[in-house]
Parts: sequence; structure tokens; C-alpha cells
Amino acid sequence: MALDKVQPGDGLAIPAETYNAMIDAAADYQARSRSMGGGGSGKFGYGVQVRVRNNTGTDLGRFNIVGLGTMVISDEDNESEFFSTPTFEAEIPVRTASLNYSQHVGKLGICQGAIPKGFVGWVKVAGVSPVKIDIVNDRDDIGIVQDGNATELKSWTGGETGPSILWHKPATTGVQWSLCLLGNHRSKFASLYRAKLTGSLAETDASISVDDLVPMDGLQHLDTDAITAHNVFSWSGSDDADCLLAWNNHVGFERWELIQLDCS
Repeated sequence: MALDKVQPGDGLAIPAETYNAMIDAAADYQARSRSMGGGGSGKFGYGVQVRVRNNTGTDLGRFNIVGLGTMVISDEDNESEFFSTPTFEAEIPVRTASLNYSQHVGKLGICQGAIPKGFVGWVKVAGVSPVKIDIVNDRDDIGIVQDGNATELKSWTGGETGPSILWHKPATTGVQWSLCLLGNHRSKFASLYRAKLTGSLAETDASISVDDLVPMDGLQHLDTDAITAHNVFSWSGSDDADCLLAWNNHVGFERWELIQLDCS
């Protein structure tokens, strides 16, 4: 599409295609200006951003959270536009048991400006961004999506991946502004431990406390000396018996479970 300039005194007739291109360019400039911290709003422009079309049915605010859906224009539709300006469909984040956590793991973006419904805007997919996070435990080091929630993440440790929490208000919990490093980061905390039973375990016992924790994965030990492990296989064992426990991260089953027990 040619965009021809006019001279003073020339008649001006703007084809619809040209006018729409001008509107897209203006919206693109405004979104980029906001994302680069225009108006004293903070310089969080560094990182990787992609375009999204807001077909969620609701207006998206600055620093809202979206999942990346299908491509608006695929390589089969228009290869040139697919290469030059890839644009995703913005989706409200999904995390359900049937989908085994979230279809948006690794496909998460933070809006860098308001995106009204039906409009195209920019989201950051890599780099540092402010975002609201529901801090459950002060030690939590990653954020995960909450089903149907575009305004805040939830803090987490083992079993999932998500944006790394760089900062939140120290020694506090609850929903608050935080800084995160976007990407598919793994928690530094272990999700598999070797341990010992703290007492005898009967088949009818639903759970038991274990101690002498030895992390089998992860870089850091949880700040606890004992963990309650669920006896999902109805095992029995003696006091001080060796065992293995793992974190079950499936929605609705977020808990430590015994996966191996010395019954000798």
C-alpha cells in the first residue's frame, strides 16, 4: 500500500485503507510512548513486547495480565505481515484442573498501556514490569496466573513456572504492587524431598509429619524443619522410617504427598 504525500493546495481524499493505517500507526506510537514511561510513569520500556488484539470482551488496564492466544494474522494469511508485526489474540488467563494448571504457562503478557476492547496494544513478554501479585507467603518467588483473573498473579514456590518475583513489600502478604521478571522461570525451592517419619503411620492415617528434610531438586530448602505429608496410598510405617515426598501442584490438590516409604 503506497502512502503518497500531498502538496499545499491539493485536494485531499483519504482512502479508507490509508486512514486505517494512520490510526494504527497513531495507536502504536501511543502504546509505545506509554510503555517507555511517558508522563513520568516510570521507565519500564526495556524488554520484549508483542502486539495483541483485545477480544476479551472487556477493557484491559495498564499492567493487566493476558494470555497469548492464536495469531490474528498467520503466515498463511499474510506472510509479510506475520513476519513484520506479529499480533496475538489477548485472552483472559486460564488455570483449571482439567487443563492441568494453565494453558498460558509460558504464554503470558503484561499490558504496557490500556487496551480498550477491540483495539490493538502492546504487552511485555520478557523483561521487568510492575504487576499486582497476591503474596501468599513472604518467601514465594514466582507468580502464577489465577483462573479468570486479569488483574493480579498469585505468588507460588514449587511445582510451576512463571514470572520471577524481584520485589514486593518485605514481610507482607496480600495483593500488592510488585516487580517481576517476565518469562517462564522455575522456583528456586525444592519440590521433592527425602525425609523421615516423625512417628508411626497407620493405613488409616490421612497424613503425617516428616522431618530430616533433604531436598532432591531445587536450589534452596524451604524455611521449615518439618512438612505435613499426605498418605494418599494408605501406607503404614514405623517411626523414623525413610520416605520420599513430592509436591502435588494439580489444581485442588496443592499439597505434599508421600510417594515412597520404607516398610521394612
